[in-house]
Amino acid sequence: MGDQFHKVMPGDPLKIPAEAWNALVDLSQQRKNQQHDLLSQADGTSRQTSLGKVRNLTGVDLDRFSIVALGTPIITPTANLKEFKRQVSFQGLVPSAGTGPRFGVLLEPLKNNLIGTVAVAGCVITRVSVGAAAYACAETVAGQNGYLRSVPHGPSSVLWIESTGAVRWAVIRFDDANYEEIVFITSNIPDANGYYPGSVQRFDVTSKSWGTIFNCKVVDANQ
Repeated sequence: MGDQFHKVMPGDPLKIPAEAWNALVDLSQQRKNQQHDLLSQADGTSRQTSLGKVRNLTGVDLDRFSIVALGTPIITPTANLKEFKRQVSFQGLVPSAGTGPRFGVLLEPLKNNLIGTVAVAGCVITRVSVGAAAYACAETVAGQNGYLRSVPHGPSSVLWIESTGAVRWAVIRFDDANYEEIVFITSNIPDANGYYPGSVQRFDVTSKSWGTIFNCKVVDANQ
């Protein structure tokens, strides 16, 4: 059988074999699908839910598996709505009291002021500082991008950790609500509605004390 896809010269009779015609139709449909995908990616919402982009604003170059606190989006909806919807992104900061439990783990080395890939959900490898005991959870350390610290309750669960060392390799899972909190009743005198004043408190491993998260009111369920 001859070549079904050979070129023709001007003036030659045009005879298109079924195989060549079907291949042309398939190619045309493939091109349309590619254009549709490109338009969807350019104007649609990002479908990636466990990874994001982060700009390193820590002031130093960071290694792979470093910790970054998550700030505001790199591009806000006000600045560019289409780009904001295209991909999840954050300003990568040094953890502090102000950044709270929000953090990600870098999946590649990242020089200062450049943009790279960060894990913000699911399971990821990183390093964890261990004190007197290796607890089941981990959280950020103020001023530290190199590792998390081991705590009884925190924003990530430790699925596996090395058995020795002050700073150990570990596998963690992001669990934003994994905290232990208590309600501390501050007075035994109820208000006019029968509620007692109190505060929700969380234990801090470093200071070994309970700190107030927010004030609240409670009712005596025994009455």
